[in-house]
Amino acid sequence: MQTAPYENAIVARVQGVTPRVFVSEVPDSTPTPAFPYVTLFFGGPIRAGTDHHITSSRNDTMVAYGTAQVQSLTDASARDVADVVRNALSGFIPPNCGELIIEGGLSYSNGTNAVPPTKYYREVGFTFRTNLQSAFNE
Repeated sequence: MQTAPYENAIVARVQGVTPRVFVSEVPDSTPTPAFPYVTLFFGGPIRAGTDHHITSSRNDTMVAYGTAQVQSLTDASARDVADVVRNALSGFIPPNCGELIIEGGLSYSNGTNAVPPTKYYREVGFTFRTNLQSAFNE
């Protein structure tokens, strides 16, 4: 069971609308990244409450989730890029998955001025169903 196919597909989808995309963190080797940029966070998968397979848990439906965090120098720019990312992800179907569903209430906009320049954050949360099947599961 592997998550790489759907994570890679989601990263590619977001890179199709904004080129500066990182997963989990901005690498130390990256000089101060140009704004705006997106950091993707993936969670799960966890076993769904329904769709349990009768012969093996390997075939159970799982629920995976993620957050696309947009960071920018202005709130308006963060909002605008988050809107483009939300539009690209809404209804997108990664390999071996159901469509991505935008989930409200998982995040909120905020700003931090702890270290100049001030950064503004907007987040897009999403969930989707997967069975994690691949050629390696034989």
